[in-house]
Amino acid sequence: MAFIVEQLAGDRSIQIGYEEVIRPFSFGTNWQKIRVGVLWAANGYALWPDNLRPYIGICTGNAGRLTTATDALWVPYGHSVASSGVYVGTPPAVGYQTSGGTSSINVAQRVGDTINNLGTAVGSTYTQISANPSNHMTACMFTVTKGTVGAAAVGLDLIYHVGGGTAGTVNVSRGTFLAQMENETTAISPMTRVEAASSALPLRFVKDWDSMLVGWLRSTPTITVSCMTVVRFQ
Repeated sequence: MAFIVEQLAGDRSIQIGYEEVIRPFSFGTNWQKIRVGVLWAANGYALWPDNLRPYIGICTGNAGRLTTATDALWVPYGHSVASSGVYVGTPPAVGYQTSGGTSSINVAQRVGDTINNLGTAVGSTYTQISANPSNHMTACMFTVTKGTVGAAAVGLDLIYHVGGGTAGTVNVSRGTFLAQMENETTAISPMTRVEAASSALPLRFVKDWDSMLVGWLRSTPTITVSCMTVVRFQ
């Protein structure tokens, strides 16, 4: 049985540029399977180059991807191959769309100053993110299952909003977002689920992740983040 255990941002939104937001879990490391998720949107129009994607994940303490991390694990929103953002849609339903085709979404881990790509989830769809947060939001979720004690692996999956063609992005309502956060096995439309059954963690595997992180590697456009939410399944 799954249920919402915390909403770290609630009804308010956070605007981030080249930075990341980290929030600790009230339950610390007392979990076996967890899902972190956000509703987000790019804040207006700007050039969006290849391989530049907002990301969500978990970490130990208050150090994530942008610092010398104790242990940070994250997944980017969007494909890592030919994924420049194309501005699409008709106002007010405008957004960025990444290239289609089969591309990899690499889960990554940072320990200290070392970043390593782990297992890969493979998708074959377009990925879109709203460019008008006052009109609609899109969503992304990252699920992590701890491995057996002593085993250097975890189970991973990514649930995200997708679109296709030249259509504008489709809204993911707060109700749909929260329902999907609690849905352990399938994806609720308009979201899509991608799974990576197991990913090795060769750098460190103490499993003391106790915080959620959301980040972005560009100052323009900024990313508006709301409903920063955590579900503890077991």
